[in-house]
Amino acid sequence: MHALLANCLRAFVLGLLLGAVYDVIRLSRIIFGVSVYSNKNYDFSLYSRGVKNIFSRKRGNIFTSIYLAVTDLLFCLLSAVIFILYMYIYNYGIFRWFILIFTALGFLFYYKTVGRLFVSVSTVISSYLMLSLNLALFAALYPFRLLKRLLLRMTRPLISDIKSALDKLKNKMYTLKCIKKIQKHFDV
Repeated sequence: MHALLANCLRAFVLGLLLGAVYDVIRLSRIIFGVSVYSNKNYDFSLYSRGVKNIFSRKRGNIFTSIYLAVTDLLFCLLSAVIFILYMYIYNYGIFRWFILIFTALGFLFYYKTVGRLFVSVSTVISSYLMLSLNLALFAALYPFRLLKRLLLRMTRPLISDIKSALDKLKNKMYTLKCIKKIQKHFDV
């Protein structure tokens, strides 16, 4: 009896962990603006930061559907693999219905309690993730911006010299063309 209770408790905890994995997938949906949980999430998502062309209302239905299908498929495959490994490790590969039921109950418990709290807090989480992503991109691209400024400072005099030389050459060619026209006019 003790082993049965321990197995049920482990299955319930497995369901809780699968719920946490699903929340990570939900957070990725919120970040990409594919979420249907709340319209407030779009303010902090990548949707509001330039991914609109992929997930837009016109063309976005296809990409949104594909993204949702792929993430759901990945979750189902991952949870199936985890459940099979659990059955193999703790139950010697023998399938027991009560383990599946307790895993589903653990997932449902997580989904209805912590999952709802997670969705309500997801705007804050996604805003902090976007802020950290923006800061990381800013820090990663900062040396390139400095290099660009340095190159522009070094090449600006060279470019202006080349432009003035080309302008002088253009003026000289125009002057020669005008002289030829005048000569042609007086030669006739």
